[in-house]
Amino acid sequence: GSISKVHVRCLEKWILNRPGNRAAAGDNLQCEICHAQYRVALRHRLRFDTSSLCSCSSCSHLVEACLLLLSMTLMLGILIEEPRSLVANRVAITAMAAIVVVCTSLALYRLYIRWFRTVSVPRVALLV
Repeated sequence: GSISKVHVRCLEKWILNRPGNRAAAGDNLQCEICHAQYRVALRHRLRFDTSSLCSCSSCSHLVEACLLLLSMTLMLGILIEEPRSLVANRVAITAMAAIVVVCTSLALYRLYIRWFRTVSVPRVALLV
């Protein structure tokens, strides 16, 4: 279960190319023979090159984010334009607006995580 004699770059390559690539899903890394846990953490670093930032995948994430923001803006606009004559309507409209903002924020966060994994390079950090 020791990785003291393993090159860090070789370990990174093994993590990325092993079947199932469970490391991307956040699984603990362990030796496939003795099942000892590796004391490493997989960190992602953003690549700042045009091939990754302007890739088709990266652009599709940007378009998806813009569509989410546009739909949130339209939904909030519709909710605000509703008649405000009754106090009950105000409470319902405020609650619906809060739900729209929270759901859109969560969707944008998940989209950011997917985008970041797409344009980043995983690096292995040894834990002491």
